[in-house]
Amino acid sequence: GLDGVSGTWRLATPNAEGEIDRSIARVVDRMSFFIRGIAQSRIDESVNPERVVRIEPHQERVRVALDDWGPVELSLDGRQRRARSADGQPLRVRAALQGEHLTLVQAANEGARVSYFSGARRGDTMRMTVRVQSPRLPEDIVYRLDYRRVR
Repeated sequence: GLDGVSGTWRLATPNAEGEIDRSIARVVDRMSFFIRGIAQSRIDESVNPERVVRIEPHQERVRVALDDWGPVELSLDGRQRRARSADGQPLRVRAALQGEHLTLVQAANEGARVSYFSGARRGDTMRMTVRVQSPRLPEDIVYRLDYRRVR
């Protein structure tokens, strides 16, 4: 189940912004010179490391909060529900459990963010792997952040 990822988690990756910026640059560098700057600033605005992640399982459901977003309660069977982004944009959100991993999909009209949460064996650390997808990007932006259990 979700034992390995349930709880409250605090960002533990040093220079998380730098990690994300490098991941963005790898993708943006493949774009045309004319749209590169616009793309970079737009993505920089929307892609930020979450400082605190809360995952609370309850039977066949899970409540997820990422910084100011949520908590949103989701069914673990992949059923989609409507929610809003932290800045009020409409989202389609779903969650699924695959073994010990929780997958969270946040989809908007211009693209999607897929977050994979997996706990370490010791139980005090969690990794969040994020994949940002958009038809406007030449490939997905992928980055990984590590978290430490708070409680």
